[in-house]
Amino acid sequence: MRVNLFPSKSSGFVILFAVILVSIVLAISLSLFNITFKQIILSSLARDTQLSLFAANSALECARQADQYGSIDDRPFGYYAFSGDDAVYNLVAPGDDTPIACSGGSVVPTVLVDAEGGCPAGFSCWRFSTYFSGQKEFCSRVVVTKRKAMEGNTDLLASELLTTIVSTGYSNHLGSAECGDPTAINNRTAVQIFRDSYEY
Repeated sequence: MRVNLFPSKSSGFVILFAVILVSIVLAISLSLFNITFKQIILSSLARDTQLSLFAANSALECARQADQYGSIDDRPFGYYAFSGDDAVYNLVAPGDDTPIACSGGSVVPTVLVDAEGGCPAGFSCWRFSTYFSGQKEFCSRVVVTKRKAMEGNTDLLASELLTTIVSTGYSNHLGSAECGDPTAINNRTAVQIFRDSYEY
C-alpha cells in the first residue's frame, strides 16, 4: 500500500477558502445583530419617552382640573379671592387634607415650606405624585406654585396673579422607589409646564 506523505496544494486552499467564507458570513451576521439590537434600544427609549410624557400630561391635567373647577372650598391649592372695594386679590389657603382625584385614585398634596422644599419667597407651593399602571410602571411628580405676595404686599393686582404647574413624568418606575428617585433604574423624564394668571 502506498501512502502519500505530501498531499496536494489544492486541499489546503479549500480549507483556507472555507475559513474565509465562514469569517465573512460571521462578520455580516454580527453587524446585522448589532444594528437590530440598537433599533430595539431606540424603540424602547421612544416608548419610555412617550409613557413619561403621558404621565406628565395626565398629572398636569389633574392639577389644573383640581385648581380651576369644582367647589371653591374643595380646591387643594387655594384660590384668589377678589376684594371689590380695593380691587385687589388675596390668596386664600386651602383646607387641610384636600384631596386631588387623579389616575383612578386620590392624593393629598404636600405643602412645601421655604426652608425644606425650595418654595420661592412670596409664593405658596404644593407637591404631589401620581402613579399609573400599564405594561410598565410610570409616575409623575407635580409642583404647584401660587403667588401670595408681591414685595411683601399680600394685596395683589390682577396682573400680579400667577399660578405655575410643573409636571415631571417618569417611566420604567420601580415600585419600591419614590417617584422621581434619581437612583431608580432607567428613568425617562418628560416635563410639562403650565403657567397662567387666572382669577379663580
